[in-house]
Amino acid sequence: MADADATSAAASAAAPSAAAADAAAIAAAAHAAVGVLELVPEGTPPVFGPRSPALCLQVHAQDGQARCATMHLPHGPVRLPTFMPVGTKGTIKGLTSRQLDRPELAPQIILGNTYHLALQPGTPLLAECGGLHGFMNWPRNLLTDSGGFQMVSLLELADITEEGVTFKSPVDGTTMLLRPEDSIGHQNAIGSDIMMQLDDVVSSVTVDDARFEEVHAHTRGALDYPSGPKVCMHVLPAKACMHVLSAKYRAFCPFSAAWPR
Repeated sequence: MADADATSAAASAAAPSAAAADAAAIAAAAHAAVGVLELVPEGTPPVFGPRSPALCLQVHAQDGQARCATMHLPHGPVRLPTFMPVGTKGTIKGLTSRQLDRPELAPQIILGNTYHLALQPGTPLLAECGGLHGFMNWPRNLLTDSGGFQMVSLLELADITEEGVTFKSPVDGTTMLLRPEDSIGHQNAIGSDIMMQLDDVVSSVTVDDARFEEVHAHTRGALDYPSGPKVCMHVLPAKACMHVLSAKYRAFCPFSAAWPR
C-alpha cells in the first residue's frame, strides 16, 4: 500500500499542472507563429493594416529561437533584442529627457509603471499634458506595465480579490482599487505604445501549484472581463500598441500577446 501511495505521489509530482501545460502550449504557438514570418532586410519600410494599425514586426535573421528583428510602433522603430531602461515615474533617475536623448544613449523605448504614475502625478494630469510623452518631453516609445507587479513588490500593502487589487499608498496611506479596466484606462491616459493587461503576479520562488492555477484564472478572467473590449483595447487603435498578456505567471514566462482586433 505504501509503495502504491509513493508511486501515485511521484506520478502527481511529475505531471505538469493544467496551467503549466496551457502556458507551454501558448509559448509554443507563439514561437511557431513568429517562425513563419518572412525575413526582410533591415531598413524595409513598415506596413500597417486594419488588423494591426500600430504594430509591424519585421524579422531580419533567425537562428533557432534567436531572432534579429525590428518592431515598428507609433513613436518609431525598436530594434530587437533591445535594452529598455526603467523610468518608473516618468523619468530615468539622474537623467533629464534631454540627456537621455543624446546619441550615445537614445533608447528606442523606455518603461513606465502604471500604478506609480496613477498615484503620482496622477493620470488625469498626464492626460492634460498629452500623455506621458508630453509630460516628460519624450519623442520615442513608451511601455507601461499593468500595475500587476506591485502585487509582489507591494504585497504587504495590497488586498487581492476577484474584483481586482486594492493598494494602500506607500506615500499617504490612501487606497486605490486597480481592476482590469482601471489599468487599461490609466494606460490610455498615459498614452503608452505598449500596454500590459492587468496580471496577477506570482513570485518566481513560489512552488504552490494551486496558486498558479488561481493566477491563470485571474489572468484569463481579465481578458474576458464583463466590461468588454474597453478592457483590452486602446481608445485610439491607430496610436496604440501591442496589448501584451503579461506572462500568466512569471515563473513560467510564456510569450503571449492579445493582438488588436
